[in-house]
Amino acid sequence: MKLINQLCLASALSAGLWASTCAASVVYDAKYTGTSSLPFYSSGSAYGDEIVLGGTARVLTEFHFAYYSDYSQSSGLSFTLYANDGPLVNGYASPGTVLFSDTYDVITGTSGVDIDVPFTPDPSDPLPDRLTFVVQFLGTGTAGLLIADAPTVGASGDDFWEQGQTGWELRQIPGYTANFEATVTAVPETNPSVAATLSLAGLGVFASYRRMQRR
Repeated sequence: MKLINQLCLASALSAGLWASTCAASVVYDAKYTGTSSLPFYSSGSAYGDEIVLGGTARVLTEFHFAYYSDYSQSSGLSFTLYANDGPLVNGYASPGTVLFSDTYDVITGTSGVDIDVPFTPDPSDPLPDRLTFVVQFLGTGTAGLLIADAPTVGASGDDFWEQGQTGWELRQIPGYTANFEATVTAVPETNPSVAATLSLAGLGVFASYRRMQRR
């Protein structure tokens, strides 16, 4: 999976190919709908949520997640997508193969910070139906993923993965459904002409992400 700028190849592709490449659908969506201050989970360890994608589109175009932070730090946030093909923990496959990993700056956002990570639509590299997104915060302040309600698209259990001393462990959050805010968009993988056109065009790959503090 490769990052690309949010122009989504508009300058290089025809209108018809633009539509087939960029008409993404939401395959997972979980947000907090309460009226109180945004809840979050903070830990010095790597942790994240296992999610099951809805629909049939599996070519990733964007992954959104959100966090709370009362400090700023350059390259203080690691973000990783894992396939759930690791050793069994309590009968469940743990995070195993790394699908994507990158680091980002932590910015102060006590009312929430949104991270949108765009991806090149690559039909040869579809997402699995089930995967885990994991973060780890560095620094001396307090930061953590925003807790969400049960997903409205896709599915997620009432637990999450956290790295312990001997490996991945399943944990819960008392008083909350143990889901974290995330939105995943994807396009179908049934258009091989898209991959061929991208290859012939010789397009460069760009890395970008949008960071927007909530108001």
